[in-house]
Amino acid sequence: MDPGRALRAALLAVALFACGGGEPSEPPACDRLDPVPAATEGSCARDGDCPALCGAGPTPGDDAPVSLACRPGSDDAGAACEGPGDCARGLCVVAGRCVAPCLDRAECAADERCRSVTLRREGGGTLRGRACVPELVLPPGLAASRGDVGGAEVALGAEPFQLLLTECAEESPALALGVPGRPPLFEAGVSGPASPLDATLDRGLALLLPSGDPVATEGAVLTFASELPRRQVGLPLGEVDGLALDLHYVGLGDLAPMGERGPPEVAAALDEVEALLGLRITRVGQHLVDGAAGDRLAILDFEPGVGFPEMPELARLGAGARRPGVPVFLVRLLEPSFLGLTGGIPGPLGAPGAEAAWVVISTELAGDDLGRVLAHELGHYLGLFHLVERDGFLREALGDTPQCPASADADGNGLEPDECAERGGDNLMFPLLADTLATPAITPSQASVLRRTASLNGDFR
Repeated sequence: MDPGRALRAALLAVALFACGGGEPSEPPACDRLDPVPAATEGSCARDGDCPALCGAGPTPGDDAPVSLACRPGSDDAGAACEGPGDCARGLCVVAGRCVAPCLDRAECAADERCRSVTLRREGGGTLRGRACVPELVLPPGLAASRGDVGGAEVALGAEPFQLLLTECAEESPALALGVPGRPPLFEAGVSGPASPLDATLDRGLALLLPSGDPVATEGAVLTFASELPRRQVGLPLGEVDGLALDLHYVGLGDLAPMGERGPPEVAAALDEVEALLGLRITRVGQHLVDGAAGDRLAILDFEPGVGFPEMPELARLGAGARRPGVPVFLVRLLEPSFLGLTGGIPGPLGAPGAEAAWVVISTELAGDDLGRVLAHELGHYLGLFHLVERDGFLREALGDTPQCPASADADGNGLEPDECAERGGDNLMFPLLADTLATPAITPSQASVLRRTASLNGDFR
């Protein structure tokens, strides 16, 4: 099979989430895109500098920093918008929310944070700025537990949940999860089933617990190699059969938002996603990214030792989303030959705009397989690992998924679907795209994981 058809998901389970802590301001290191400026051009930087509102001033050129000036009007931050003319401040983020400018978190509401955003520009294109956006965007009635962690350990409860830990330090301390006196449930760098990550903490972490079949986590402790202050956010998991998506069309020319589910090729792909994942797509948000930013982000180049340096900018296009949904970015190409990638396994569910909050699809390489590629990457973002890596490495911890041993690699070129016939080669989450997928394409345990994590990204209003 052509190696270009490989579905190479991002294997790191690390994700940047809301920086800062209980303190009213954020260290500049929390925002690698636009650190807090020493000075701001224009007549204001926040509402407190004006009799009424601080908002957009004279429109600068495409892809430039936004110009701010005092404006009359009443606060409408949080309202829906399609462009700057819909907002009293003239500030509308790409994700469709009217926002207020800020310099640090002290100027935002308790459930918001001050972060880099991409704004709609009058006449087309985008602008760059900082604004107050929601820390979490969750379905109605879902409450998050928050707390500050001053030491090296975090105690866990017994119920399944997603844990997001935040840290603004540059160092990457190792971590492990386990019940004291027993072997670790997982630890950084250790292979084998039930090991949901093989990296160290890098400026934030998203974990789905448990990552496999239900296990007893009562009394388990997440232990870090350092005692740097950090925040933890816990999100309880329910079980639903619906999922919402926010599609961003990035520099794709004629492929642009249309109707309720996108242009015909996108709508057909979404029908296939529903069939493969066993989830209803309850809402499809559609957002156009044009101008210089769209051109720059339409082709993403991989740099050895760095990754994709444009991903943080791409992810911030989702900041300010008004309703829950998985942020999906449709681009032209992921060079050199990636069909699709995800920001984590799972991604930071319920945290649009976070640095790892993205599913990216290369539309030119995916072609007619757009639906299958998108379904595979959504599976990763919602917490599903490959059944087995091509070299035989195992991270997957579900009891009903077939395991294809490394010994099945007859030609030494890595496991392929035909070498793993009847052993998972036709499963949706096999690392290569099979010519024909099983019916159903995922196992009952995989479907259960998806229904749990979809409860954080469904929109059922």
